[in-house]
Amino acid sequence: MPLPPSRALALVWLLAAVPAAAQCPPAQRPQVMLERFIPADCTACWQAPPPQVAGTESKPALAIDWIVPSASGDNAPMATAALPEAAARSGAIRSDEALTVSHPLSSRSSLAVRVADGVAWHGYIGISLAVTYDASRPLPDGLVAYAALVERIPACEEGTLVARRLVRSLIGPLALTGLAPGRPVEHRLATRLPDVNRPERLSMVGWVETAKGRIIAAAASVNESCAELPAASSPSDAASCPSK
Repeated sequence: MPLPPSRALALVWLLAAVPAAAQCPPAQRPQVMLERFIPADCTACWQAPPPQVAGTESKPALAIDWIVPSASGDNAPMATAALPEAAARSGAIRSDEALTVSHPLSSRSSLAVRVADGVAWHGYIGISLAVTYDASRPLPDGLVAYAALVERIPACEEGTLVARRLVRSLIGPLALTGLAPGRPVEHRLATRLPDVNRPERLSMVGWVETAKGRIIAAAASVNESCAELPAASSPSDAASCPSK
């Protein structure tokens, strides 16, 4: 069904408002992407520093946090932030224990992701995800891209001791048909804003993954400084939050 003219014009405006996508220089790209899964029943898991993965401690990391639906359904303490995609990506997970999955990334990869988000308007936001490739060797079959709208939550807010990028909605899989040297693939689309109290905290994380689900390239949106990529945190990095 065609969109009403007013809605169609609004979507065109949203897409036009997405800034040109940028990417970190190779020296500042993340060397590992971390997916941190937190059961919706486990508020202690949200409050505590996330589990660590050996070998990632000193590497610049891009981390995202997922709330995994639980058997308690809507009665779980964090059910409102749980996403069905989180359950699919985490696999079996204990209801009282968080899980961190790491994906090694090459800082000199020939595959690069660029993401950007535009302004929010009437419940929608424009997003852009672009993938480029500049090597001659063939790409693996079945590559797809994903874009996640994440809420950036500072340490010591919302009950967490560590800063988090909480996934609020997921767009994808996005096809990368035709991707080749000199032939980038870009997706520009408008998507509904997730139900959050602080929409100004929303940004984007995008990635490319193989047919087997391994992430091989990733980036955060341009309103996150490349130079500020932290090393994968350890329990000792948790903030000392002031008492209330």
